[in-house]
Amino acid sequence: MALTAREIFTLQSRKALGFFGEAPYQMSFAFCKILAAIFIPKAELKARNSFALGYLQPGFSDLDLSLFLPVKFSKFGLRLFLQAHSFARRLLPLFGEMNVYSADSIALLSRLHNPFELKRNPALAHTGRQVQTAHAAAFVLRQLKSDYHNLKKNPEYRMKKWLYHWRQINQSLNLEFTHTPPGNSSELKDWILAFAVELSGIHNPVLHKDMTQQLEFFLELTILRFDFSKAKSLFAAEPWLIAWWPQVFAQWDVKYVKLSAAQLPVFQAQIEWELAGLVTQATLNAGTLCDHVMQLQRLTEAVIEYSGAVPERDWLESTFSLREHFQAEA
Repeated sequence: MALTAREIFTLQSRKALGFFGEAPYQMSFAFCKILAAIFIPKAELKARNSFALGYLQPGFSDLDLSLFLPVKFSKFGLRLFLQAHSFARRLLPLFGEMNVYSADSIALLSRLHNPFELKRNPALAHTGRQVQTAHAAAFVLRQLKSDYHNLKKNPEYRMKKWLYHWRQINQSLNLEFTHTPPGNSSELKDWILAFAVELSGIHNPVLHKDMTQQLEFFLELTILRFDFSKAKSLFAAEPWLIAWWPQVFAQWDVKYVKLSAAQLPVFQAQIEWELAGLVTQATLNAGTLCDHVMQLQRLTEAVIEYSGAVPERDWLESTFSLREHFQAEA
């Protein structure tokens, strides 16, 4: 398939940036810190993920940042800073995501967010919960989704990142996995899928008939805006088919997922991850997120009921109390 002009520009820009090593990342980080100091005095801007943890691959890794807000700040200044960062992302492909945290949001994340994802943010690593296998499964599924393009086009540049994740999971869970990391980067993509399948407690021999084709379809189902016309024919046969908009489910008449006892915790971990993502957006958009939380709660309760499981009321109430927090923030 032919590349678009923007894709060609991004690819060539990344190659050029890779030639200069870490210097463009360091200068971009310094520039963002200056902007933050101008627009939001007393805010702290810190790096996370590959740049902060030592597995940066110049030209292919993103510069992901975290903004920690002071108790008092200007929302207008915050909007200007985020707009400037958004503009920079359009100019330079090395700029990644910007997460925004207040003191309240950090407390929420400590009980909601995936502990493996929190470990990628050194400033928040100490706030995470005790890790479980379901957290690792959700983490690998999410990372696989976001890294798929690079795994397909440039797997040799992703070995360092995935070996780092493998070590983190192994050290935290001390599990014996059937699938160990490959020695050849050409096998990396298939190994990650097999690793994700094993962590998720999914046993489906169809996945192993054509790993590349199945991986592509798997990722279509994981992405938030997936192809519902394909999903309709499958009737949501696998646990990763999770729609964040139940009204679209109704439109396509797609049945809910029936989860096994082993898969239900992975589903819950995915829901928690989605809610944690909303927390990082709530500083400026709390009022618009309440309905989204309500839809997620309805979907979660429906999937649990359809699976024949008994809803954990304590978990549901604790997890979705986020809606009251957003209402208070609005």
